[in-house]
Amino acid sequence: MKDAILFKLLLVVKGSGYITDLKKDGYSYVRIAEFFNYLDKEGLVEKKDDKLTLSNTGMKRLKELNKKYDRKHFNQWIVPEDRSRVDKLDKNFVYLPNQNELNF
Repeated sequence: MKDAILFKLLLVVKGSGYITDLKKDGYSYVRIAEFFNYLDKEGLVEKKDDKLTLSNTGMKRLKELNKKYDRKHFNQWIVPEDRSRVDKLDKNFVYLPNQNELNF
């Protein structure tokens, strides 16, 4: 399993991530469930009171991946949105966008 997927899965179990991130990556819910079964087989998660929690090995692995994917650098996980960017205009120019071309 790729480290990026494993990192996202461990964050979901910890409560700091979202399954929708994996869904946006193109994985089906069935495939995501298979990923969670993989985590269980590898001993990275354990069930306590009908809830998945990180085991000690899962916590260690998450710390390793956290260092690898150093999330403190915002430029790595917040991407500027360039679709709606407009060229610089004269300060007296009144810009009226075409309603059909708005991206939001």
